[in-house]
Amino acid sequence: MKKGPLFPKKEKRDVDHEIMEAGVRMSGLQRKYRVIVERELRALRYSRERKRDNPKAMTNLKNAYYALTVINRAQERLREITTIQELSKAMNEMGAVLKMMNRISGRTEKVDDKQIKKGLRNMDRAEGRDGTGMQNIFQAPLDTLVDDDVVERLLKGATLEECLDMEEGIQAGMEEVLPFGEEFLDSLDSEEALDQSMADIDELIKNL
Repeated sequence: MKKGPLFPKKEKRDVDHEIMEAGVRMSGLQRKYRVIVERELRALRYSRERKRDNPKAMTNLKNAYYALTVINRAQERLREITTIQELSKAMNEMGAVLKMMNRISGRTEKVDDKQIKKGLRNMDRAEGRDGTGMQNIFQAPLDTLVDDDVVERLLKGATLEECLDMEEGIQAGMEEVLPFGEEFLDSLDSEEALDQSMADIDELIKNL
């Protein structure tokens, strides 16, 4: 009886297939966030017709709008990706920002502020950071990432596509709010990190 190798060679993953799978998930996220933008625009128009404020709709709209700019950037990166490591980095960066924003806005789960700050301190120590970065978001309202002017433009009839194309109203880029840096991503097993990121995004799509 022929014995197999003691340590079987790990099958190489098809980068093109993984990129296609990532693209499918990004499209799924886009559809969800576009629905949120349209829903909250309707809610804001309804409130304004009755001379009422609707801060919840405003915040939800800004959150979804910012998420769409993050996804658009990730889609652009897909065109240049050639390795599993590059794909893993792109998906983990996108997923981390979207997941953190969702937690802060209270869509999927309650935030434990002490646990979040503890996690940020641990990441900062590991990377030699000074404790800034994502903490800026916890110290300021979530909707400060997006200017009010773009909401007004959308309410007046500007299309979502033209606003997103110019990233109108965006006051902080994704790189400014990432809770980790290159060193942290480089320390991860690319394939395991990619699998976890895909699973996290699937969960996010389900909960939006």
